[in-house]
Amino acid sequence: MTKIRWTSGILAQKQREYTTMRVPLSGRITSEQMDKMADIAERDGKGIVLLTIRKSIEIPWIKYDQSLKVQRELQQAKLEIGSCGRSVRTVVRCASTGRCPFEVIDVEKKYQEITDRYYGKSTPTKFKTSVSGCANACANPYINDFGIVGKAHPRIDFSKCDKCYKCVEACKGGVFATEDGIPEVEGAITQEAITIGEDGMPRIDYDKCIDCGWCISNCPPGALGAERVGYGIYVGGRGGRYPKFAHEVARFVSEVELFRILEGTIEYFRKFAEGRERLVLVLERLGIEHYKEHVLKED
Repeated sequence: MTKIRWTSGILAQKQREYTTMRVPLSGRITSEQMDKMADIAERDGKGIVLLTIRKSIEIPWIKYDQSLKVQRELQQAKLEIGSCGRSVRTVVRCASTGRCPFEVIDVEKKYQEITDRYYGKSTPTKFKTSVSGCANACANPYINDFGIVGKAHPRIDFSKCDKCYKCVEACKGGVFATEDGIPEVEGAITQEAITIGEDGMPRIDYDKCIDCGWCISNCPPGALGAERVGYGIYVGGRGGRYPKFAHEVARFVSEVELFRILEGTIEYFRKFAEGRERLVLVLERLGIEHYKEHVLKED
């Protein structure tokens, strides 16, 4: 019974005769599928469903002897249960994929490609992946084993600039500054990668720029554009009882490099994990430079 529960998405409850059915969705479900899950919850559970932190749905209080029947019903509605055990878990993506005005990469496409290639693949223990469309990091990439953040590297076309300074305001987190250049909101976080030069034109300090793309989307005359679009890569994050932020291992890479690093990270995890170590513990034991030596350096 335990084997069925933990390897298939049929989860144990402390009430041993009951199970919880986990349906990995990453935040997307049709109205017809919602109706089916509601019907199952009413008929076989206690009329409730749960939303998980990774944007999936669980139906609790399903009697164990009914769990396989419920699984078949969910499959008929194109809802597979799973995302458990020692494997690559459900990929998490931004909730507003395809609609967010700040999105600088095609999150839906990346989500689907990673899911098709890696979801459910065997790993020493759980391996969690997250894709965020921009530096807002809505999908919490910094507390995943492998986090991806969309990046847009800005460049100014001075011939189009009308000195409106909306880019400067956007770089200060959208907080409008006073005449003295001080944010109007006390305690506001400012980045100030974009400042005003002696000639009155905006200047970008690329050492401070995080490639968030806000200046690009907030430039009325279109003087700011994305010189290139790519991905920031973060590895070794974890939530739970001992949370830890991931390491930034690549500030800006291409799509080809993204998949090379992801593939290499999974293989690194399989090779060097001892027992059921999470990736964060492997990196703590061997060091981030050991990881970079094996994964980031090309042959």
